Amino acid sequence: MKCLAIAALIALPLCACNSSGSGAAGQPSAPGPQQRWVCGREFENFAWGYQRRGVVLDGEGHVWSYAFKGTPASLPNAWHAKDFNALSEDELRARYDGAVDTGQRVDPDDIARHVALIIDASKAQPTEGRQVGADMGATVVYCLARNVPYATYRQVLIDQKGDFDRSNPSSAAKALETWLAGIFK
Repeated sequence: MKCLAIAALIALPLCACNSSGSGAAGQPSAPGPQQRWVCGREFENFAWGYQRRGVVLDGEGHVWSYAFKGTPASLPNAWHAKDFNALSEDELRARYDGAVDTGQRVDPDDIARHVALIIDASKAQPTEGRQVGADMGATVVYCLARNVPYATYRQVLIDQKGDFDRSNPSSAAKALETWLAGIFK
């Protein structure tokens, strides 16, 4: 019941923020996505030079890919989060600047069905990092929980592998991890 209430709260702003105005007179338009970015998988490593690459799913179902190498100072996109709990649209735009559309699509209805899982996963405390190596960097699978009143996103850890391994222990995160594994092949 709690999940239904959360899903309803999420659906209301999604429906209210439709700006397309394409509906016929007296009929509501199809709701447009409010959340620009949904989930991603990103590898980042500072050993032996900087590199960051990944894929990200947007709210319309497009899968984008990006890759950056060099020194952070030499990159046109030297992105690094100030606060993973309050990422602005501008910060995310810089993070994914230069990303290219892979041509892969995910049904927006399928994305909408997973939004409640993102909210549930955001409530769990990730496990403590366990060091398993060095100079390997980190591959992080994450989703973004939108804080509508503040127009920010919170990065929700789903899983991290690399120098330090940690994960989100919630069943919602496990379901998201399975879903995303099929998308981010």
